Amino acid sequence: MRRRLAALACVLAMAAAACGGGGTEAERVVEETGSKLGAIRSGVLQFRLTAGAIGASGEDPEVGFELSGPFALAEPGALPVTQIDYTRIAGQARTTTQLVSNGSRAFVVIDGTAYQLPFEQTERLRAPRQASDDDGLGGLRVSAWVDDPQLAPGEAVGDSPTDRVTGTVDVVRTLNDLFAFGRSVGASELAVPEITGDDADQLRRVTESATLELLTGTDDRLLRRLSVDIRLSAQVPDRVRAALGPIAAAQIRFLLAVEQPNTPVTVAAPEGALPASALPRPS
Repeated sequence: MRRRLAALACVLAMAAAACGGGGTEAERVVEETGSKLGAIRSGVLQFRLTAGAIGASGEDPEVGFELSGPFALAEPGALPVTQIDYTRIAGQARTTTQLVSNGSRAFVVIDGTAYQLPFEQTERLRAPRQASDDDGLGGLRVSAWVDDPQLAPGEAVGDSPTDRVTGTVDVVRTLNDLFAFGRSVGASELAVPEITGDDADQLRRVTESATLELLTGTDDRLLRRLSVDIRLSAQVPDRVRAALGPIAAAQIRFLLAVEQPNTPVTVAAPEGALPASALPRPS
């Protein structure tokens, strides 16, 4: 009887690992997906980070930014190929600027008019001569965020089957990585210092929940979608608000999605682009 019970327990354990549950298998999936973030070199990106009151509307609008569009990261020293919309979000107001780069020239599109990007800004777009594991999406250390991951089948994304991982996240590690990535793509509203020390301790204390959902390719373990939802108590200490900067709020939401990872991307230069000297001056 003991042997039969032991055999049954073994079968159930294997079934749980294959069909759902947490533990080692879920951790392995997160680790493998995180390790391959830097291997995503092209695709269609959606990156959104917003903050506001829970159920924000009216007097407590969401604020934040969104990036969306096709991209292909550049080889060392070269320009990327990309057509990314950068949208600033302030309640119902949306302000969108488009960055276009065909790999040899870069442009910015403002209110429907294209301008060649100034030399200094174009040079900032060039990939570093020395490659780093933190280049591109590789700086998002997802495996260091997640606690108690749970694994289950996910829905198909395009033609790709996925697995779903859910769990809680370390709010400090998560926000520090998200802020760093946002700053790297020009989100000036995230120009806040890294959250450390007492500020980090206080932030963890006022966090009511911090959850994650990850969809990863079953066959290739490339990220398809990652969402994070962080809820803070109403009484956020002033120092924590200062550390969070303009996104200090009761609810912080993050979405990262990559469709068609590592497929070729081609972008044409906009026709009739004006010279950089015609760019409107900031008001």
